[in-house]
Amino acid sequence: MLSSSLILLLIFFSQVNISVSRTTSYRGLENMRKIDSKQILSELVNDLGKNMEQNHRRVMKNTDRVAPGGPDPQHH
Repeated sequence: MLSSSLILLLIFFSQVNISVSRTTSYRGLENMRKIDSKQILSELVNDLGKNMEQNHRRVMKNTDRVAPGGPDPQHH
């Protein structure tokens, strides 16, 4: 009888401890700064455009640029 009541008390206190830890974690979210999703989206789009431009430059830098007909013999 004593061991079963002790086990029940342990289970009860462990559940109480878990519920208290959950409430304290949510309390931190209440104090978080409001985030503007439109601003984040525009920053992501700008960063994506910059990355694509840099990638294009990197690809073009590694290619040899040659005229299709070769060098012009008449050019001085």
